[in-house]
Amino acid sequence: MKLITEFDALFRQLAPHFAQERTFQRARTLAFSQLVTLGRRTISRQICSQAESDGDWSADYKFFSRANWQPETLFATILQESARHSHWAQNAIVMAMDDTALPKTGKKIAPVRTLRDPMSLPFHVNLIKAIRYIQVSMITNPDDNLALARAIPIRFDEAAPVPKPPKNAPAEVKAHYQQTIKTQNLSTKGRAAILATRQQVDQLPDGPQRLMFTAVDGSYCNRNFLRNLPTNIIPIARARKDIAIYEPAAKNPSDRRRIYGERLPIPEEIRQDDRYPWHTATVFGAGSYHQVKYKTVAPILWENGTGRQPMRLIIIAPLRYRKKKNAKLLYREAAYLLCPFVDVPIEQILQYYFFRWDIEVNHRDEKSLLGVGDAQVRADAAVTKNPPWAVLVASLLVLASLRAYGATRTNDYFPLPQWRHQKTRRPSMLDLVAQFRNEIMKEQLQMELDFNNAIPPKKTKPAKRPRSRIEARKRGFASNLPLLTTHPKLPVNILKALIYADC
Repeated sequence: MKLITEFDALFRQLAPHFAQERTFQRARTLAFSQLVTLGRRTISRQICSQAESDGDWSADYKFFSRANWQPETLFATILQESARHSHWAQNAIVMAMDDTALPKTGKKIAPVRTLRDPMSLPFHVNLIKAIRYIQVSMITNPDDNLALARAIPIRFDEAAPVPKPPKNAPAEVKAHYQQTIKTQNLSTKGRAAILATRQQVDQLPDGPQRLMFTAVDGSYCNRNFLRNLPTNIIPIARARKDIAIYEPAAKNPSDRRRIYGERLPIPEEIRQDDRYPWHTATVFGAGSYHQVKYKTVAPILWENGTGRQPMRLIIIAPLRYRKKKNAKLLYREAAYLLCPFVDVPIEQILQYYFFRWDIEVNHRDEKSLLGVGDAQVRADAAVTKNPPWAVLVASLLVLASLRAYGATRTNDYFPLPQWRHQKTRRPSMLDLVAQFRNEIMKEQLQMELDFNNAIPPKKTKPAKRPRSRIEARKRGFASNLPLLTTHPKLPVNILKALIYADC
């Protein structure tokens, strides 16, 4: 019972962040029920999982709407524990940031907005009602093994867009809206999340001296996010292929105010130009090492983006792949990365950006396996605090697995099917949830057995053995004794079916 023991030990580190002991005990109960509950993780179902459906339900709902606790302070403990499994070069901290949408159907929930559906077809954009959140995850590499690296969420902030006023609104309201969207958009909120994370990193041992690499997608490659960041934050952003870049101006005593030199070709033209040589780097991704071709141009200046800050442009050649063994060779899209012009090997920057994909895996697991966004609450505080709570429980589960069984998928978990290649791999989120439920079920069964064994059995006289088969039939005994001792072989395992149920 290592996983549930380590999970409980980690959760007890959060006790100082709750105002009262009973609030902490309520939080502990909800954390366990968040993982044990099958199907949708509504609060009512979690109460049923606690066997408290016949009691008062209000305390569990008030934990999110009235209790005095903040997700940011709880995630600070997660960051400190995650940093112990970070073993990057030069003692660096690697982060990944992305936004996600939690679909909602209520029309009167405060932060619900009409957003673009990321799963819509490319030729037909759909709209959904959802709440937008920004997630920051720390990329850890336990045992200094790239094959075991994974992203652990350390921040989950609500980032709803500013509501648009109606068409017949006064001119002052529309002007205020135009001014507000410049300071409260996705980029500025993402910048605030990174700066707050940087302050928490500074509290770590040697924190102010540790560089924090942050991999982001194209939504944050703009001046609102990139310009004037602290020097100990190294953003790695995916840029467009048509940005206007310049060489730094040559030092000329007669013209000291000149900043931008000659105009460089756009990144797409640089990729097609043979005058810029290709280089090769070995990068780990998708379970194996790959030879990646890239070009780099540095230093450059992006006038409309980073301004005077020298940057480095990295162009990654399209990766080739085949859908089938004998299928036609296909190519993915080229990638264009921007990062500050610092003395860091290009191979490290490429590796850090390749691990950004793990935050997309977090989004999928949190929604499909852990029920982030399933709670049906209406209070403003509960709407914004319940999803970060579910993400916090997911982070605790991953950290507990590292302390209990290590980063490798050991024999403590259920065996993999035969078609899965037996190699060094990390346990998936489904493996962790299944193992947690398995240990909970074994613990409860053992408790019931110990309780039944503690009750002294009643003294009964042993039944006399029948003399013949005819007498056995009259007394109700079966005539074919070997059939009773043989257990039938079932084609299913109900225990595993129950543990792995996700609907």
